[in-house]
Amino acid sequence: MDPIDNNSNFVIDPYSNNQEVDPFQSTETNFFTSENTTARFLSFNKIGKLVHTKSSLEDTISIQFNDIDFNSPIKRSFSQKVLKGDLTEKGFFLILKSSDTKTESVYYSSYRGNFSTGQKILNLEKNEQTIVISAMGDKLAFVTEKDSECYLRVVENSGKVYPKLVINKSFISISFYISERIEGNSHLFGPEKNDCFSVALLFPDKIVFYKINEKSSFFLEADKTLFIPEKSYFYFRFETDGNLYFCGEDYKLLCFSQSLKMGPVPCLNLNENTELEEFAYFPVYVKNSKIFFVRINKEKGDSPNPLDRISLKSEFLKMSNPENTPKDKNSINKNDKEAVLNGLLNSIVFNKISSEREMDKSILIVINNLSKKNNSECLILELAGMIKSEIGLNGALELCKNSNLFELSEKIQSLIGKRFLKDLNPEKEKIYNEEKLREKDEDIEEKIYGDEEKEDKKSKVEISMENEEKKGNKQFFNPFASI
Repeated sequence: MDPIDNNSNFVIDPYSNNQEVDPFQSTETNFFTSENTTARFLSFNKIGKLVHTKSSLEDTISIQFNDIDFNSPIKRSFSQKVLKGDLTEKGFFLILKSSDTKTESVYYSSYRGNFSTGQKILNLEKNEQTIVISAMGDKLAFVTEKDSECYLRVVENSGKVYPKLVINKSFISISFYISERIEGNSHLFGPEKNDCFSVALLFPDKIVFYKINEKSSFFLEADKTLFIPEKSYFYFRFETDGNLYFCGEDYKLLCFSQSLKMGPVPCLNLNENTELEEFAYFPVYVKNSKIFFVRINKEKGDSPNPLDRISLKSEFLKMSNPENTPKDKNSINKNDKEAVLNGLLNSIVFNKISSEREMDKSILIVINNLSKKNNSECLILELAGMIKSEIGLNGALELCKNSNLFELSEKIQSLIGKRFLKDLNPEKEKIYNEEKLREKDEDIEEKIYGDEEKEDKKSKVEISMENEEKKGNKQFFNPFASI
């Protein structure tokens, strides 16, 4: 049985009424034909452009580097069919298909030396077909399909092959990132450096991260999951800053930071200053807090033609448009609200938070950040309503008071009373009300006589925390532990 032709591959999106969804590889384009020449982009990134030109006799790849002053263009021809390709800092990877055996292979070559420096480093199994690839450093991650099963695979340019992993067929794209870490010391050679890499798979409503499990003989395993808005994406790539960037058909670039473990956060609207019907945008790479892209007149299509002269444009990354910030202090921009709630959700997922105590702590961290910004009262109150413990709500109350959000403080105080006073008997409720009245009188006296001694006094929440600790209460929750 012959392998299925690459152009006919599709995956089924279970969240879109079983519609066919084509997997994509960032910056790969369809073929363009001009003056009897047929060409397409295999890859276009911070290294340069990898262009595939085909004819009836042979397939040719050409590489044009971005730093043309230091690197000369490369051009090589192959008797085999070129299917996929990607550029890295050290060299380039190709997926080739033999016209005789109909099998595919992984090819690698460095940028230095002559044609003989390139070599096949892996032959795939019969009827195993490559769908998408992503290269970084000396490694290539790619997804293949065989006998209705999809596999995630990783290979090094040295020929080392990692065990393959069966994945869900509803994936849409893949991206690869390698970070160097220092682990342990060698008395003879100094610090030992090991590669730690992440493979991210894009699904219709989430991103699943995979990592190397060094304790299990370098097996790949699912690590974490990031939930994202459901939309049609066409750009999905890790960049050298370690952040994952992805962009949908609305041309809004989203960013997920691995180091901060927060996101996705809107960082730029490419279509912000132009009409959507007039131009299409083709993100290429992110570098030094700038996105480099190609702007295309939609009459010519939605991707650049490698046979044309291409001019890259750039924009600094930024947060949501300030003009969208609501003027009403009790309202919040819908996109900002979704970004905050998605960030909180993904923080909980990434840090594997399951206990009520840790959940409240995560919410307080977000409230602390929001209390320093304008127009966030409504969202803070909504987050406060998600806090389960009384000590956690008292912590939110203290944060609002410290930020002079007095109206919001009263609403949170009312929330505490409604939620916890109903569990008190009449005698305890009387003591509770007297304590709150005394606190109010003290606040009035402090405003009248000044707050010279305010810094020397402990807050009521801190005193209650110390009392709880002395009692050895295991359920005690310190709302300021991570703030």
